[in-house]
Amino acid sequence: PYNIRLTALFSLHFVQYADYHIRPAVRERAAIINTTEQLKHTTECKEGFLMNPKNYGGIDVAKKNFVIGIYGQDKTKTGANTPKGHAKAVEYLQKHNVDLVVLESTGGLEVPLANALHAADIRVVIANPQRTHQYAESFSLGKTDHLDAKMLADYAQALDSRKMADDMCYAPPSEEALALEALVKRRSQLVEMRKMEKNRLEQTHASQKVSVVAMIKHLGELIAALDKEIDQNNRGGFNGKGEILSEMKGVGRITCATLLSMLPELGKVPHKRAALLVGVVPPPRQSGEKERKSGCVGGRMVVRNALYMAALAATRSEPKIKAFYEKLMSRGKAFKVALNACMHKLLRILNARMRDYLASLKGRIYNSSATATKKTSISDTAKNIKTLQETENGCLQSYYAH
Repeated sequence: PYNIRLTALFSLHFVQYADYHIRPAVRERAAIINTTEQLKHTTECKEGFLMNPKNYGGIDVAKKNFVIGIYGQDKTKTGANTPKGHAKAVEYLQKHNVDLVVLESTGGLEVPLANALHAADIRVVIANPQRTHQYAESFSLGKTDHLDAKMLADYAQALDSRKMADDMCYAPPSEEALALEALVKRRSQLVEMRKMEKNRLEQTHASQKVSVVAMIKHLGELIAALDKEIDQNNRGGFNGKGEILSEMKGVGRITCATLLSMLPELGKVPHKRAALLVGVVPPPRQSGEKERKSGCVGGRMVVRNALYMAALAATRSEPKIKAFYEKLMSRGKAFKVALNACMHKLLRILNARMRDYLASLKGRIYNSSATATKKTSISDTAKNIKTLQETENGCLQSYYAH
């Protein structure tokens, strides 16, 4: 009898424990299972697992085709690097809810695809191949187009998780900027060709010197014609931005054209961001007690080279840059270190001037629109008053006639 009473008491306590602890957990688990079963039949769930509403993609672009990788998926998709292939790629990415896509810079082959993705409201980042290569080597030493596409998708997820993607998103330049950039690039190519011909002039045979001299003269004429076109674009376009940049001593027409066409963010981003875009901030290289010297790496090399010549000229003609340069040299700084600091200071000054000019330009547009609206409202009010007066006169006439 004692054992029976003990068993009954234990059963009673177990039932109470189950009512308060086990059964609620079982009900909650059953609700989760039922919800999962229902979501299996929806488009937001695949293979019983909820899909992330914001997905990531990576595209490895070649001359004839490209490979698309989706974050978290082993399969990839290959498409043709043509307008029709770009449309299919956009449809495929939208089907997988891709919000951010990373492409590697491949000498311009990626630009048409990036423009198509941007037109479809998909965020695009054109990454530096050096950084993506280092990121890929941290996971695997193998390299194929399919592995690169999946790696770029992982890289996109890493950028977005660190909230770095928005600052790196690609925005297509205007037609005006593209035309000016083409002029600047062609001029640099012709200058390089003329330098090569001048170097050949000393070593060439006497019978061929006339040909080399004629080529040098012809290249000089082409460069002069391009200089005129560049000067016209600097003055006539870009809402007067070229004149603001040219006011700084040391900034010539080539540097001005390079900044306008290849650094459209000037005046729209903070100073630190502008310095990182150009690459005038040497990264630290310190380990333990060792601290090594570091140079400028990354950024837009063409813009940095143009800014180098501008800073070199500014150290002789611009009072602020000249005083800053002499102060650094008096402290014992190396020539390249002092000149790099002058490049950084010159870029900050140009960024601040462009920022103030854009702010004043917006203010003018706002004031002009407000004035136009005010004039329109005044004219409308006058018309309304006139209409009311005519109505009152008509009513009075009808009253007197009655």
